[in-house]
Amino acid sequence: ELTAHAQQRVEIAFELRRALDQQELRIHYQPVHDLKTGRLVGVEALVRWVHPQRGLVSPAEFIPIAERTGLIAEIDAWVMQQACEQMCQWQEAGVVLSFVAANVSSRLFARRELYQQVALVLHDKGLDPAYPELEVTESAVMEDPEVALEQMHRLRELGVRLAIDDFGTGYSSLLRLK
Repeated sequence: ELTAHAQQRVEIAFELRRALDQQELRIHYQPVHDLKTGRLVGVEALVRWVHPQRGLVSPAEFIPIAERTGLIAEIDAWVMQQACEQMCQWQEAGVVLSFVAANVSSRLFARRELYQQVALVLHDKGLDPAYPELEVTESAVMEDPEVALEQMHRLRELGVRLAIDDFGTGYSSLLRLK
């Protein structure tokens, strides 16, 4: 049973690499509403995988494998690029949103080139840095606080919004996170 499970993970990792090349990943946008007014204020970009034979593959199935294999950094970068491009299209169409949020994995967050990658996407798409919001998990920040602090300062200087995602699911205290 363990061998079959390991084989399945290897197959999913192989197919996920192919999915990136074959453009099988899709972005679904989850609306974010202001609870007081009910007004749509932004969206969160969520990656989905449409497998040619299996159909929609659950993120719970492929994200952990992407994290273990390192593919998550490439997926996150793709999601960020697609989300910024979509935000530009919405703006051109007159859709008023305050932000588009995209998750940043601990792998991508730990890379020192995240700032350059974000700056390049914003420049290429012509998007104001005030619109993207990068959601970083609590564990990504606490994994290496010094690198995280450097990354957060540089991204804030760029003008990008930051949010802590999944707060309270890790082991850090609010005082330590602050």
